[in-house]
Amino acid sequence: MGGPAVAGGGRAGGCGGSAALPWLLDCHDLLVSRYGEASPGPAAAVRQELCWSAAGALGRVILQYSRYTGDAAALDHALTLLHEACHSGPSTGPAHAVNAFRLGAGLWTRYEWSHCRTDLDAAISELQQAHRSFQAAAEDTDALCASTGMSLLGYALHRRFELTGCSRDLDLASQALRDAPCDCRVV
Repeated sequence: MGGPAVAGGGRAGGCGGSAALPWLLDCHDLLVSRYGEASPGPAAAVRQELCWSAAGALGRVILQYSRYTGDAAALDHALTLLHEACHSGPSTGPAHAVNAFRLGAGLWTRYEWSHCRTDLDAAISELQQAHRSFQAAAEDTDALCASTGMSLLGYALHRRFELTGCSRDLDLASQALRDAPCDCRVV
């Protein structure tokens, strides 16, 4: 039993696939459990800044790991961290845009694996937030990340149109895909 074979002879779907994953998951647990323990004052602001940025970086790594191995539990861990980064970090600007994009991309991945409609709706919501944040901070954002986000938003909206028949989703999908540069349309 277990998932597909991965580098190093381990199996995906559990912690045996990589020696680094248990350590990463320990970091995840520490970030999620210690976030609310910050005392008031300047140290609390520093701790909060470190928590959301570390959560975003760690979430990105675990998301990549889960996609590589097909490990659904790792994907859930990544989404927890990315949610923490997106909703505990800045609410505007380039950092928020990147965090919302990564969370939306992770939710899209889970939707592709599970076909759970709530994941699709949540992915669209996060990708729309990312798009608004990218637009508001256009001069400070990563153009490739913004373009990839537009492309992914277009695909997600089109998928929802296929499921619901809602013409507004089709119109929004068409617009998003038109706005994404041609070299960024591969998701």
